[in-house]
Amino acid sequence: MATTQWDTVSANPMVGQVREQELQTSFWAETLAEGACYKRIQNIPCDIGDTIEYILTKQFEAVITKIQVELVELDKRVGETEAGETLIDTLQKQLRSLNHLDPQTQDLSTEDGLTSLS
Repeated sequence: MATTQWDTVSANPMVGQVREQELQTSFWAETLAEGACYKRIQNIPCDIGDTIEYILTKQFEAVITKIQVELVELDKRVGETEAGETLIDTLQKQLRSLNHLDPQTQDLSTEDGLTSLS
């Protein structure tokens, strides 16, 4: 969550602070309580860049960590991880779609194909 246009309330910063508090305690309360982050964007180029970098870094760390836990700590094979299962499911759906167009692609989805990944 982010707020902008702080320059428009520079003459009376209290107005911006009151609105910010209102957003945090009513409109965004549930989202913030569930772990969302909030930031003021005051210096547009710098703050936006920092915010995007923060979001991308957090998302990337979460994905890596989950896969690492499943592979290392839970001793799963790649096809047994949540990411692997999602990939296999997506590929199988694509193959089924292709099977309707070209029956020769059915050979790709046999036991020696996608199902052997899991």
